[in-house]
Amino acid sequence: MKTRRDGPDLYEAAFYNFCDRTLEIGKVHGPDASKKYLKDHFLFYAIKYLGKLSLKNRTESELKSLFELCQIVMAHIGVMTPREFATFFPIDKTYDGAKWGNKDYFYTMKYINGIGGMDTVIGERDLEFMYEYDNWDVRFFTLTSLAIISELQEPTDGKNIMEEFASLLDAEIFTEHDFGTGVIHLIGDKGTTHILKDGVGFQTNIGGFDDGE
Repeated sequence: MKTRRDGPDLYEAAFYNFCDRTLEIGKVHGPDASKKYLKDHFLFYAIKYLGKLSLKNRTESELKSLFELCQIVMAHIGVMTPREFATFFPIDKTYDGAKWGNKDYFYTMKYINGIGGMDTVIGERDLEFMYEYDNWDVRFFTLTSLAIISELQEPTDGKNIMEEFASLLDAEIFTEHDFGTGVIHLIGDKGTTHILKDGVGFQTNIGGFDDGE
């Protein structure tokens, strides 16, 4: 019996195909083979799926299930090292972040070295690590995770969890717009604009951030 699929989304279909494949491997080759396949591929498919997920018209039950999936992903990340994580999602090879006031390869490596280096277990820094990591798939996953929590959480003091998290890290909050052009614009509350076209992101206007130097 195949896992139920909802909608034509490519990333969603790929994730559920992965789930089906994991179950099939377990039936044919046993639980050890299934666990190995899960360990080798889960993080890639789950982050890709959740990062591209639309939360429109989701029920509370669906949001809770997605939140549980996000927690499983973060638990996997917590026991990994940055080097292990980079085998799934390499740091983007952009090197001009200092010029534009943006995260880049050097910014991410400075953060990683600050927590002990590439071979230090990420541990309880999992969310912070994901925020500081310069990779578009990781960035989208992190935003989706916070958006799910925001949908489930009652605002306190007029702020939802995304706003509280952004305030804690002095981070910029982005909203998505397409202006009817089919090209996605991520517009931040500090003036930064990211444009995504054919899955590639680049900036047109920089609001900037503090890199701690």
